[in-house]
Amino acid sequence: MKATFNHPVLALSKTRIEGSRFWHYSLGWRKLAYLHPRDIVAVVKSLPETIRAPYDLPRISAKGTSPVKLPIHSSEEFARLVGYFLGDGYLRITPKTRTYQLLFAEPRHGKHRSLYIRLLRTIFGVTKVYQDDMQFGVISRPVVELFRELGLYKHALDKRVPEWVFELPRSQKLAVIEGYCDADGYRRSTKPLWRRAGWMSFESPNKMLLEDLRTLSIMAGLRVTNLNRRTRTLTPPSGRTYTSDFYGFETARESRSSKYGAGLIRGNIGLQLSTDYIGFERVTRITHLGRQQVYDLKVEGNQNFIADGIVVHNTGDAPLTVFQSLPLQGVVVVTTPQDLALMVVGKSINMAKTLSEQLVSVKILGLIENMSYAVCPSCGEKWEVFGHGKTQDAAKRAGIPYLGSVPLDPEIAKLADEGKIEDYNNTVFEEVTRTVRLNAARLLEPIAAMPIAWSEQKN
Repeated sequence: MKATFNHPVLALSKTRIEGSRFWHYSLGWRKLAYLHPRDIVAVVKSLPETIRAPYDLPRISAKGTSPVKLPIHSSEEFARLVGYFLGDGYLRITPKTRTYQLLFAEPRHGKHRSLYIRLLRTIFGVTKVYQDDMQFGVISRPVVELFRELGLYKHALDKRVPEWVFELPRSQKLAVIEGYCDADGYRRSTKPLWRRAGWMSFESPNKMLLEDLRTLSIMAGLRVTNLNRRTRTLTPPSGRTYTSDFYGFETARESRSSKYGAGLIRGNIGLQLSTDYIGFERVTRITHLGRQQVYDLKVEGNQNFIADGIVVHNTGDAPLTVFQSLPLQGVVVVTTPQDLALMVVGKSINMAKTLSEQLVSVKILGLIENMSYAVCPSCGEKWEVFGHGKTQDAAKRAGIPYLGSVPLDPEIAKLADEGKIEDYNNTVFEEVTRTVRLNAARLLEPIAAMPIAWSEQKN
């Protein structure tokens, strides 16, 4: 995973309780700059399977010269054929000569050729499969149009895993991975004590395709290695030698167990922390990459997300540090009218809500719009300097109280410079502070829980 030095990662901390034989464990957000090799971080074991039904395949109206039976829904057999196609398949379409062929480049005595000939017959109900010494496939316009509609008509270096594949049930995702392994991968020996015994290994010059497959493997709950690169020298039949970059990774053939990573944590604490979706791994290496261009991601509806299999936080480190460092009871969120400010504030609101539910008793007292307008000293007209604010609508969407708007007043800056900000007197400001006090009296309760912590006796 690449990230800025201040990006929070979900990590486990372990400290010895002074004067005791017990260890204190805490699970919380730690900036990348404070992580070290052999630290324990949370990783995803699998993602919740929200879709269990097969994918509805597109209906094809084109007619061919030979009868075929097009499938209506995806299946494990069809998913495996798609995976195999991503590796060794291609479409040959020549409308002028009415040539429509679905072909796979595997020699006549290839290891998997007979399996996929059987799959073609089973899936499409064809009795005749085209075969020669170097390839095999189906000559059928409806079959070709189906693969084209599914986003599979691409050059070898432009192929990607189609979006609909990521929506398949887990068993069909695994079938896609297995099919691709049959085409452009191999399986390690299953002999005992062999390194990564039984793992699937992939290599291709198409970096984007392998990144998609690696993501699909993570979604299916498989362990994966990093994506590596190496330069290979190739000599095709033409005899012209050239070099090319190839990318590769490996993945386990079986999903992570329910106890994945629990053994890294002493005693029974690891079993208590592990869930169906979250496990633990040690950090093996942290490398400084220098200055690079970064981009901000907005993840709707959740303050956390998965970055290359690692659980990271979707907010800046400043609000997170305040939440975890101070015994807060209530939060007043302040924004300005600009859309960008509202977007950043939205992350803090999501974080406060989740922390209130899971870790600490933090109540959101409401949302205030600062620098909402300026008042003309001559005529009293209100000027919306930064445009008409949308704070009230944002508060309604977030389900928190809207506390009011505060004007852009030079008197505030003047009193602040003089150290007399408490002398500021404005009826609008007084109304806002009164609303804050009322909400605080109604919502605040004593802190019932601090960040998650456990203790375990040292063996």
